[in-house]
Amino acid sequence: MENENQKNLLTEEYQTDHSNLTRVSYGFYSFFQTFLGTVFGAWTFFYYETAVGLDTGLILLALVLYTIWDAINDPLLSYLTDRNTKLTKKWGRRFPWIITTMPLVCLMLYLLFIPPNLANVDTNPWPVFFWLLIMTCALDSFLTIFITHTTAVFPEKFRSHEDRRMTKSIGTGIEMLALPVGMMVPPMLVQVNDISTYPFMIGVCALILLISGLISLPSLKDDKYMIQKHLDNPHRKEMTFMEGLKEVFKHKNLLIYLVISGGFSFLTNSLTGSVNYMVFFLLNGTEDTVIFMFSSFLAGSLISIPFWSKLCKNQKDLKKTLSIGGFILVIGAIPMMFISNILFATIAMFVLGFTMGNLWVLLPLCFYISMEEFTIRLGKNEKGIVIGVSTFLLRFVNILQWIVISLVHITTGFVEGYASYDEMAAVVPDMKPILFGIRLHSTIIPAIVLAICTLIFWKKSNLTPDRIDEIKVEIEKLGF
Repeated sequence: MENENQKNLLTEEYQTDHSNLTRVSYGFYSFFQTFLGTVFGAWTFFYYETAVGLDTGLILLALVLYTIWDAINDPLLSYLTDRNTKLTKKWGRRFPWIITTMPLVCLMLYLLFIPPNLANVDTNPWPVFFWLLIMTCALDSFLTIFITHTTAVFPEKFRSHEDRRMTKSIGTGIEMLALPVGMMVPPMLVQVNDISTYPFMIGVCALILLISGLISLPSLKDDKYMIQKHLDNPHRKEMTFMEGLKEVFKHKNLLIYLVISGGFSFLTNSLTGSVNYMVFFLLNGTEDTVIFMFSSFLAGSLISIPFWSKLCKNQKDLKKTLSIGGFILVIGAIPMMFISNILFATIAMFVLGFTMGNLWVLLPLCFYISMEEFTIRLGKNEKGIVIGVSTFLLRFVNILQWIVISLVHITTGFVEGYASYDEMAAVVPDMKPILFGIRLHSTIIPAIVLAICTLIFWKKSNLTPDRIDEIKVEIEKLGF
């Protein structure tokens, strides 16, 4: 009888009715986030090291200091802004923060690529260093608030399992476009040997980011149901920031999710952050090579969407499907370790695009379920602190990627200020260590990390179908 009641709750109380247009709109939020991460990850380090010529050690120092700021700002800003305000009754708890910070994120991305005092970077690197530090910290602060509230909107607005699956399936196709578009647009607009072409390139990217953000806004509004829930359940002041932080680290399924999500992010971020090094050094290619390779990645991604969507619909065991997807992606990354010519690299990118879809669809669903389980355990709607800590830990993966690139480059003798194989070969006696180092930080190390993270998830997660059903019933009973 209890199981029958649970099924009724799942089919009736959780029923929502969102149009496909709303789902497409939410997909552009995913596009916004992935496009930003792609452009920022692929070009920031490469730009400052090869075009600006800033010392690799100083770039690493700026990013480490940024990480320290990130450690404070992510959970704290998420906690402070996750509460009702005077605007909640009319606009909701989430939307005012979303519409305010989204354009500021676009502006900070543009400013990041127009540092001062470039002519004197060799003799006085500190203005460029502090520009990199300040702009990354500002970008991160606005992005933290934006991500906190856009992420919290999803489980509150799309309440049934089927509604979430359909929204993520539609959104995944749009999101998967962001990676190849983010990699293909900049090479069309920039010449890596001409630093004067970078401001126009990043300006166009910031404009694309802004347009995708504007398209996403209709799906990110708090609806009447959400607004009433926020008003009926105001932020609980009795829970301090440190108490919330401790509770997050006690939540097993959330930590297990962060392990596999971190492995996935490390692999994808390392690939995007290393692709220019692979193209201009391993393949001795041109800007057109980047476009060609990611056209192949796009084809593999698009072909994979129906396959992964059907698998996710038919396979109810989230733990099993996620584990399979992680190991398949590790296998799909192996050909990238051995690329030596453009044809082979193009085929390898197609395979990589095809194998990435499973985790793209299911990881967000795993996160939303973990957040709801956290809410049930506390009996309070404290999603902000969960999202803040999760954002920081996953953002730390980005820094880890740059640390790996920096240490590999310093160890293997990579010389700053050279943007191609021929230029560096003219000043370096032996290119073999440098080329092997690029293979290390682009695919070998990230694939090993993802394999370990997937194994941990498979062994430790308890998100079985029965447990997921229990969570959905309990969260509805709490009224969150």
